[in-house]
Amino acid sequence: MADAVDASTPLLRRRRPATATVATAATAATAAFLATYACLGVGARVGGRALPSLGVVGAENAVGVEGGESDATKYAVLQTQCLLVCGSQGDGAAKTLMDLSMEAGGRAPTCDELRAVTAADSCYANKCTCMEKAMYTKEIDLICATGETTMDAIESSAFLKQEFEAGRDACPQEFAQTNERATVNNASQLGVPLYASPKLGNKDTWVPRKGQLLARAPRQNELVGAKTPTTFKLYTQCKPDHVKKLGGEFWFESLAGAYLVRHNYGSHSFFKKDKRLRMQRAELEDGVYGYTLTTDQVDWEYGFELENSNGNTLLEIGKVNKDHPTLLQRESCTQRYGEYFNRVLTTEENPNTVSYVFGNCTTECPSDYVDSAFCVQPLTDVIPSTESEAFDIGELVDARLANFASALLYASSTSVLNRQGGRTYVVRYNSGTKSQQDWIVGISDKERTLVKMARIRVKRDEITGTGKVWRLETRKYTLRRNAGYAYEDWNEPSAGCMKQYCDVARYPLPSFWDQSSPNSGGDYRVMRIEYTKLDLGDAPPQQFTVSLDERPLSPSVPKQLLAPGTWGEDLDVRRVILRSGTICGSWINQKNCMFANAVPVNPKHWDDYNGPTKNIKQWLILTMDGYFKGQRIEVTVGTDGGVYARAIEARYIVRSYDPDDPSTFDPLAYDLSEQMSKSTSKANIAEGYDDGGYGTGAITFHLAAEMSASLRGVSC
Repeated sequence: MADAVDASTPLLRRRRPATATVATAATAATAAFLATYACLGVGARVGGRALPSLGVVGAENAVGVEGGESDATKYAVLQTQCLLVCGSQGDGAAKTLMDLSMEAGGRAPTCDELRAVTAADSCYANKCTCMEKAMYTKEIDLICATGETTMDAIESSAFLKQEFEAGRDACPQEFAQTNERATVNNASQLGVPLYASPKLGNKDTWVPRKGQLLARAPRQNELVGAKTPTTFKLYTQCKPDHVKKLGGEFWFESLAGAYLVRHNYGSHSFFKKDKRLRMQRAELEDGVYGYTLTTDQVDWEYGFELENSNGNTLLEIGKVNKDHPTLLQRESCTQRYGEYFNRVLTTEENPNTVSYVFGNCTTECPSDYVDSAFCVQPLTDVIPSTESEAFDIGELVDARLANFASALLYASSTSVLNRQGGRTYVVRYNSGTKSQQDWIVGISDKERTLVKMARIRVKRDEITGTGKVWRLETRKYTLRRNAGYAYEDWNEPSAGCMKQYCDVARYPLPSFWDQSSPNSGGDYRVMRIEYTKLDLGDAPPQQFTVSLDERPLSPSVPKQLLAPGTWGEDLDVRRVILRSGTICGSWINQKNCMFANAVPVNPKHWDDYNGPTKNIKQWLILTMDGYFKGQRIEVTVGTDGGVYARAIEARYIVRSYDPDDPSTFDPLAYDLSEQMSKSTSKANIAEGYDDGGYGTGAITFHLAAEMSASLRGVSC
């Protein structure tokens, strides 16, 4: 199994070269590709498509050859994915372009070669979409009509605006389809009210069940040794508010067990720990887990006790305590004996089958209960840089329960963040407290020797009970060899990371922050944070990054994400919530892996998928490298009880971007499950980092502490 570490997923970017010529020496290890492409981040293209940092002015009709450098001519070919598909399928003209554009140290294609591929009966004519043709034509016109081959020209806002308008005007139907925005931010049920539990606990009076002041004693045939076994069921998911509140930090850890505590009739053993009976974790109904036990060893007073992974316990019955009240004190489903309130078997309507929600008189989870633990909140605005102007995220019972999934890191200048920014993952800086939690947002752009970071703080206002978020400062860290983490760079001074090592998610960002000089970063602005807000009673999920260093995800050999016996009692793959990954392969940014978003596959868009079950769920791993490019993958529970992932297929969506509208490059603004399902543009699956096509090189995911109702669907 690949190492799984807590990490923040990167957004990988590049900076525009200071001059039109970038001298780069190719080594034997990188002979097939030039190292001037950067690791670019998904969704971060203010001003247009992600552009490689290539560029030299060449001779007429043989543009771009000087000392083995490449230029905008090669870019035009490499960004037009249908040409790579055609070339890999043996089309002669397309293969010529592909080979020339991927060859380090060789000449760039001539204008005659660029145009030859567009013949009426060519693969280009049949495979390329209208928008691909419109944008390719615009780029070729710029190069061949003006002789302009610098990347500064082809990546300028003015040209990108022209390219955007060319695709819009020439291909209105395709443009409209790919530009259609999602109606919600993956939070379809945010408006659904949670199950409204009665205000239990701390009652002033006790009303006995059925008006019986005292529970009757068990009959002879109801005593231990003579009675029929009772099946006990305990629900733990739909915890009412008072149970969440009184349990406090007990809920911050995952559940490790449940017990039946007892005092049998006539016994002098009152709820002793060594006499409690351990219950078994079970799926009580689809996606609803709890505990069960069938036993004939309980005949009188009883209750339920939970234990978390730290060994702490929470008991629902017992003595009234004004400072720390028990969960069931003065409830009608209990029997009162002075200051003690316990459940009693002889008061149950059916003593052979007993079912309860922990700490409650409700017998099962209500059908309309919605657990919002993983419902994505609306994206934030720009996060201010001062506490006085902090962004309000609403009611928050604990600062540690605001759980960030990704953010858009942005700068007003490409000299600060290349291409001005992009969507990236975030990681907790420390364990935090109830009142405060810090996070690190990290990105690696074209300056591939650097990780650029922003630190943000979540603070709970003790008076109002609301959460505030603001940015503290920014820093930069220089990646290097022999620094205690796995790392490989181009065999060239200052070239920075290569291939899967451009994935910032694999690195210890909090440690990088501590090793960096204060205020050493630029004005990296944090905005459009994707997050959830857990409540008391919801254990924060664990975050893992699995790096596939040997090869990208395979369609035939599943990759283990979690080993058997390491991920809790609820063996339900819907607990594994993919957040991001990397897309790799020779068709992605000249072999340098790129940050990618993880999007759940919606079965209403895909004919060959019936939706998530406890054993299988499908996801899209998508990056934005000019177009949306990525894989559909499948995550399953193996026969050994481990969690595995495999690749299914690779596709891309032809896109154009408005440099005046930053939201057009944010993938969270689109329903990518629907758009990818409609795309007929298929790519090869790259099973090696040098292979043509797309491959998943890393997966970052959250593991929910237990299965919950909100995880049963495609998304909350």
